[in-house]
Amino acid sequence: MRDAVAARATHAVHGYYDKRGGRLHFEISLEDLSTHRSTVLTADGDLPVAATRLALAIDATASPFGTTSPDAVAAWGKGEFQKAIELDSGFGGAWLSWAQASQPAEATAIAERALANKGLRSDVDRVRLTLLLATLRQDAPMRSRALADLVKLVPPDAATSTAAAESEFTLRRFAEAAELFAQAAKLDPDNANLLNLQGYAYAFAGNLEAARKAFEEYAARPGQEANALDSLGEAYYLNGRFEEAEKQFQASYAKDPNMNGGLALSKARSEEHTSELQSLRHLV
Repeated sequence: MRDAVAARATHAVHGYYDKRGGRLHFEISLEDLSTHRSTVLTADGDLPVAATRLALAIDATASPFGTTSPDAVAAWGKGEFQKAIELDSGFGGAWLSWAQASQPAEATAIAERALANKGLRSDVDRVRLTLLLATLRQDAPMRSRALADLVKLVPPDAATSTAAAESEFTLRRFAEAAELFAQAAKLDPDNANLLNLQGYAYAFAGNLEAARKAFEEYAARPGQEANALDSLGEAYYLNGRFEEAEKQFQASYAKDPNMNGGLALSKARSEEHTSELQSLRHLV
């Protein structure tokens, strides 16, 4: 519960399961953390059916469990992934676990076989397999597409949004990266660096007004004002507005002369920094 509060969660799920009359019984309590009122949900039967029923009761857009076969679930739970797939070839979670447990060459072949299977039940499993395959192949565009799809399919998650943003940035799709960094910042408001990254993405996209707003929000975080001024200076530099950049670097130095060994003042005076940033602009 401490983690839930720290993450600013709105709800918490408590529960247990046992056997009643030879069948599994699941008892779930969905607690609203603002009112501490709970809604009790129950389901009986095999794990995949009961889990899907409970998930949909909590969120009507939830993905169903990846298989309806209790035997496939049992094999998967024991690490018998090939057996699980033999029992249900559409069980994407088993394919994914098998690939993740294998060496790269074998994992690539497994992921390719899984994705060739039109019968995979879970879109989320299919996207996760695509992401794994893209990573194994070192295919950056494929990985970026998979991450973008994953952001749409799974519940909002800062780590997924950040990974997608970084992938878009690497591919020079800066406006898309900025929007994803903004999404991640809302999901993880304690991570001030996401605002800084958002500002840089907007700067590379040429949207200085949006970059300025992101850096202003970053500056409002404790201890970040000097670095935010420096970052805004970098944004102006990247877009050829050198006089404004110099003012920001000087303001950053005035705010904290010791930050980065006084580098902000050096940047304000250095033609070499102009050259460095122009090179960076072409490289990224």
